[in-house]
Amino acid sequence: MAARLIPLRWKERANSALGRQFFDLTFYLRFKPNSAALARKPVRLHYRVRSKNSRRRVALITPHLGPGGAERVFMDIAAALDRSKFEILLIAATNEGYPVMERWKELVDHVFNLPALVIPEKLPAAVYSVAANWKPDTVLIQNSLVAYAVAPYLRQDLPGLRLLDLVHSVDADWNILAATQSIAGCLDLRVAVSATVRRHMLDAGEPPARIRVVHAGIDVDRFSDIAPVRDARPFRILFAGRLDPVKRPMLLVPIARTLRRRRGVPDFRFAVAGEGIEAEALAAAVREEGLADLFEFHGHVPDVAPLLAESDLLLLPSRAEGLPLAILEAFAASRPVVASSVGAVPEVVNEQTGILVKSNGGEVEEFAEGIDRLLRDAEKRRALGENGRRVVGAEYNLEAARSGYRALFESA
Repeated sequence: MAARLIPLRWKERANSALGRQFFDLTFYLRFKPNSAALARKPVRLHYRVRSKNSRRRVALITPHLGPGGAERVFMDIAAALDRSKFEILLIAATNEGYPVMERWKELVDHVFNLPALVIPEKLPAAVYSVAANWKPDTVLIQNSLVAYAVAPYLRQDLPGLRLLDLVHSVDADWNILAATQSIAGCLDLRVAVSATVRRHMLDAGEPPARIRVVHAGIDVDRFSDIAPVRDARPFRILFAGRLDPVKRPMLLVPIARTLRRRRGVPDFRFAVAGEGIEAEALAAAVREEGLADLFEFHGHVPDVAPLLAESDLLLLPSRAEGLPLAILEAFAASRPVVASSVGAVPEVVNEQTGILVKSNGGEVEEFAEGIDRLLRDAEKRRALGENGRRVVGAEYNLEAARSGYRALFESA
C-alpha cells in the first residue's frame, strides 16, 4: 500500500530481538529516513462517526501516549483548550504506551491508540481513516512520520482543514525538517518550541510567516515550597529522563566513578528517575562497577517535584535535546543544572543558571568537575538556582504557554 521507508521485516526482526511488539520512534529513526512521503494514497476505511456539534474539532497526532516531555507538552495543549468550544481527538500513531492513559482520558474526548489495533504496515491507512472520517477542523502533528505521510491526502480530501506541526528539536539523528521537506508545503503553520528550532526552520527555507514560536511552560507555583538550597547529606544528583541512548544514561556510571575519585569520599548519590530500553544495562553496569551504594533507581516518576526537593542539582548529559522540561522544572525548584550543550539547552542553561558541557571527548571529566564544583559551593548553587527560577517565571510559565497554545486554535 505504501512505499515503506524501511522494510517491515527488518523492523520486525530487530524488535523481536529487543523484545518489542512494535517499533518505536527512537528505533525507527536510527535508519535516518529522509522523506515522510508515501508512494500513493492510503486506502480509506469508511465508518460512521458522531456528527459535528457546535464545537470545533481538533486532532492531536503523536507517536505514543507515554510520559515523555513531548507528550507532556501535548497534554498542556489539550488542557489549554476550552472543552465547551473544542472536541479533541488524540491519535497515537507509532507504539503503545499506557502509563498516563487515565490522564489523557481526562483531557480529551476520544483516544485512538492505533498500534494496539493494527499492525505497523497498516498505520498510515489507520491514521488517514480516523482523521478523514472525523473531519477535524485542525490537525496538529508532533514527531509522527506516519501522520506527516498522510497529511497531503488529508489536505486534499478535507477542504478548509488547517494542518499544523509542533517541532521540538532538530539534530543529526532526528532531522524532522529534512524528513518532512517533501510534504512541508501542505502545512499551514509550523510551531517551534524554541528560538533554536526557529533558526533551523529558517535555514531550511521555511517562510517566516509560517513559523510561530511557543515556549513550553512550567507551573512554577508547584515548586514554591522547595527550599532554595538543600541542607542535608549525602549530596544528591538527579537524572530525570528516558533511559534511552539519546539521553546517555550510561554516561552516569563513569561520571559517578570519576566524581568519587575527585571527591575522595562517596558523599553523594545519583537519583535516577525514568524508564527506558537502557534501564537494565544501566543497573547492570552500576553493579559491575561496584557503584550500587551511589545509585537510587526510582523508575517512572509522575511528579518530579519531591525528588527535586531532595536533590542538589540536575544532571542531563544528553546527546541531543530540544528544550527539556526537566531543566525548566529544575529551575522552578531553584536547582542548578549541569547539561550537555546541545539543541536549545544553551538558550536557558548558561553561566547564570548552571554549567554547560560541550561534546569534545573529555565530557566525563568535565561533567564530574562541574558537579564537584557546585557541590563544594552552596552559595553558588543558591545563586544559580534562584536565577533559573526567575527565568522560568518570566519566560516559561505555564499560563503564558497555554495562552500561546490557545491562540494556535482560536485564531482559526
